[in-house]
Amino acid sequence: MLQSWGTILGRRIASVGFVPGGLPTTEKRILGPNECSKSSFVRRARKQTPTQREDPYTLALMNQPRFLPTLSVSAACLFAALGTVGWFLAAETWLPDWDSALYLLTAKALEVGAGYTYLDQPFSIRPPGFALFLSLLSKDGTFDLHELNVTAMIWAAVCATSVMVLFGMRYGTTHGLLVALLTVTCPLAADQSRRILSDFPFLACLMLSLACWSQSHLAPRREWIWLCLGALLLIVACYLRTVGVLALPGIFLALPFSSRRRWIASGIATLFVLACLLPWQLHASRVTASHSLADQLLVHSYTTAMFHEDPGDPNSARVTWEGWKQRIAENGRDLFRHAGNQFASNSRWWKSAIAAILLLGLARALLQCHPVDGFFLAYVALLLTYFTYAKRLLLPVLPCLFSYLLLAVSPRERTAASRFTPLLRAAPYALGAVVLVANLGNWTGGQQTAVEERHRTQRFDAIAQWVKSHTAAEDTILYRQAPILSFLTDRRCYSSRFESLVPLIDKYQPNYVILEGKPGGQHSTMEALAKKTWTLEDGARQPVHIYRLTKRNRNRSN
Repeated sequence: MLQSWGTILGRRIASVGFVPGGLPTTEKRILGPNECSKSSFVRRARKQTPTQREDPYTLALMNQPRFLPTLSVSAACLFAALGTVGWFLAAETWLPDWDSALYLLTAKALEVGAGYTYLDQPFSIRPPGFALFLSLLSKDGTFDLHELNVTAMIWAAVCATSVMVLFGMRYGTTHGLLVALLTVTCPLAADQSRRILSDFPFLACLMLSLACWSQSHLAPRREWIWLCLGALLLIVACYLRTVGVLALPGIFLALPFSSRRRWIASGIATLFVLACLLPWQLHASRVTASHSLADQLLVHSYTTAMFHEDPGDPNSARVTWEGWKQRIAENGRDLFRHAGNQFASNSRWWKSAIAAILLLGLARALLQCHPVDGFFLAYVALLLTYFTYAKRLLLPVLPCLFSYLLLAVSPRERTAASRFTPLLRAAPYALGAVVLVANLGNWTGGQQTAVEERHRTQRFDAIAQWVKSHTAAEDTILYRQAPILSFLTDRRCYSSRFESLVPLIDKYQPNYVILEGKPGGQHSTMEALAKKTWTLEDGARQPVHIYRLTKRNRNRSN
């Protein structure tokens, strides 16, 4: 009975036309020149030069499904389904977030004609692509919060579709569909899809760019068209997040056995990408040399943050070898923990088992030398040496992690026929279904997180309501979460997040200072300068105290 059901299941899977990690069932090998066939697959094989036939990347791609009708229709259906769900799940209010507020404030500055600035100084920590996109949604300096949330959800749907296209071209439609669904439903991606951040637009452009670079290997007559399209999408991705540059080493990882013509074509496309990114890099270098918002943004520049002990001071001591080792150890531990959490378990043995499976899948993937694998390796190396670590930084490699997980349990392309062969072919689908159910279970089990986020939103709304009611438009405020409060109130806010209180009062001369927590510490300093004007008593969190400073009070801090 088990054997018969396994055989039926295997035939049903084979009828789809693709095997995850395998090849189209009707085109598993390149036919020789003496074998007759009218398929376009054979015609492509005969067009290859001897050098191209030796290229393992080209041979692998020639055996993979490309933009076939099945893949195109499946991608369109996936986008329609996820976009519809996202439309109804979009919230009416904005979820407070530091980075999101910075994007929105710089977008507002662009829309009102103030340039790409923050606190009236040129902003260069992040490239302007996402802020420029958000400025198109601004109307006279204001945003429709529901429209912003719908846009974020739509970008998540576009990203999932792009993931399906890239991995569907490589391993088959079903494999690509599973990777896309696992990516968009995992806890990290589900959380990020509700925030106004550049993660999903960046990943969507990057995945489509790598798909175009891959397609250029299969269309000699249209190679330049695909290369140009891939280069343009990569430029857009880099202007959304600079880390997209790490895709370039991955592209050349796929060219070790390629012809000279292909090397030249890829080299020209790469130089075009770098040339288009050069103006922004020169502008950012000029801005960081002449302006400093380090006490507001933590970092002076990413170069300073990477190689100096103080991220905000380019004159501080450089990171020592011991510092690098400590950084790699700490980031590696956090990366291992957060990557394991994406597979719905906090158990250490389960994380170790998942890590072993992922390494096996990565080893199998590297045999085909695909550009996305090169990006994965370069990005992980960056995360290990980065000056800080945040959970959201894992998002760009989530599709690769899920793909490696499925690939590790996929049967080899020439698995010998036996009674267990159908079950082996069904293993990736079974594992993908288990992880998908676990991901969906996390959505229903995250009630505590939802309550905390709702409480945090209400807290910021209460503070913002008081500020808008009791302060003038020209007043300045000092608060730990300055970008969030500035976006909610349209007031000029400076952050006390990274510096002590008195130097910031001397530098920015605020009218109001907002502090959280019980009396003591910085509260003692403020008690000597001014009296509290309002206190928000919060049962779940520390109370919020607002102090009003007159000009005489501010001078007393000197």
